[in-house]
Amino acid sequence: MICYPRCLDSAELLTRVPQAAIPAYDIDAPENFGEEKFVAEKTEAVFQGSMPVLPAADVVESLKWWAEICGFTETFRDNAPPNYVGIQRGEARAHICGMSDKELARTVSDQTMVRFLVNGIETLCADYQRRGGKVHPNVPLQTKPWGQRLGRLIRTGFA
Repeated sequence: MICYPRCLDSAELLTRVPQAAIPAYDIDAPENFGEEKFVAEKTEAVFQGSMPVLPAADVVESLKWWAEICGFTETFRDNAPPNYVGIQRGEARAHICGMSDKELARTVSDQTMVRFLVNGIETLCADYQRRGGKVHPNVPLQTKPWGQRLGRLIRTGFA
């Protein structure tokens, strides 16, 4: 017999936690009591996306850039003023995380690259420029040899 922890009621369990991720305890085997096991109905985990966490020396300024220039909307914040916020545009999501060491935040931010998959990249680039954003002069909108169409947008005015 397999028992699942009672941390959530059954309706929540089915809607919030994938079955394959729920720890199970085999209570028919007393010698294994308390030993955590995982019950998997599929043989592999399925990634559903990714969530970049972007460093920021000033979360408010970074959020302003992502909203006003890139068209993202804020989905949550931890405090007022925020030190950690979530943003979203379409299905793309990211988090912005403040760092207490402002110089380190700028260094890490300058070395961070995030790619979003977009349908209608020409429209996105035009919208971005209309809002005051700049496209990198060395990487204009182009089709790469592997078939991907991309352009590099420049972050400005924050770290």
